[in-house]
This record gives sequence, structure tokens and C-alpha cells, in this order.
Amino acid sequence: MPFCFDCGAEVSGPPDHTCKRCGRQHWLNPRLCAGVLAMSGRKVLLARRAIAPWRGCWDVPGGHVENGELPEAAARREFTEETGHCADHLAWLGACRQPTNDSRYGDAVILYYIARLDHDALRWPDQFRPTPEVSALSWFDLGSLPKALAFPEHLVGFLDVMSGLEPHVCPR
Repeated sequence: MPFCFDCGAEVSGPPDHTCKRCGRQHWLNPRLCAGVLAMSGRKVLLARRAIAPWRGCWDVPGGHVENGELPEAAARREFTEETGHCADHLAWLGACRQPTNDSRYGDAVILYYIARLDHDALRWPDQFRPTPEVSALSWFDLGSLPKALAFPEHLVGFLDVMSGLEPHVCPR
């Protein structure tokens, strides 16, 4: 955060500091994100990122929670924006922190949901049209995930959890 939100004075130093000109306190809080692990049997739907960070890597559909938006609603909205399809029945899976090296922003907290999709969804990648954020969709077996995963520090862990569950354990 290079400038004060109130008076526009340049601010420097670590986050969580006070503007020397007007006295406003600035806090570097985490950004809230939501993602959907869409499952069909033992397969997970992943999206190839068309934007930084992790351009060209595979990730679950998801993105930022808007101000005033519930995280589950954000997960549904982002899923639709990135896949062109709806994820109607979501269940909470877990959360994690994604550190950032960009001093303008706080870390991200990512809330993961799971969606159990029917076998018709397996045709989605054939019907997909690239978007500004996603260049491709593909289904991957939980036992043979792509090497180029975005945010592998936590995504791999959630996918490992999913591979240990029987298909009927996940919500429908």
C-alpha cells in the first residue's frame, strides 16, 4: 500500500502502520478467495490458468470473494464464470492460507468447497470456450494429476484428501 487511503500521503514500512500526515491506521488484511473441487467419480475438474500467477498451470475453478458476497456464493459464481456451468450442491471442504510476496496485498485465505457432478459433466471440456482467466478445462483422475499445479502447497493436500474418500462419501 504505497499511499494513504484518506489523505493520499505516501506511506512506507511494514503493514499495520499509521500515516504520518493524517494519522489513519492501515492494516494489511488477507484477501478471501473461494474454490470448487468438482468431482465426478474419481475424477476432478481442473482449469488451466490463463493469467498470472501460475499462468499455464492447472487449478480448481475459483477466485476472489466480492465485498458483501458470501463465500459459497462466490464459489458458485467463480465456477460458472470459469467453466460456463453451474455447481449447485456445494459442501464445505476446508480452508488454507496462501502467502504472497507482494507488499501491496495481504495473504489470501482460500475456502474450498466440493461439488459432486454427474457423468454428463465429463463432456464439459469438449464444449469449453476459453475465457480471459481460463484457457482449458480437463478432467484428471485423482491418481494421475498433472505436474503443473497452481498453488501446490495446499491444493495437493486437498486433492489427497479427496483421493482417500470413497465416491459415495462426497455430497451429491
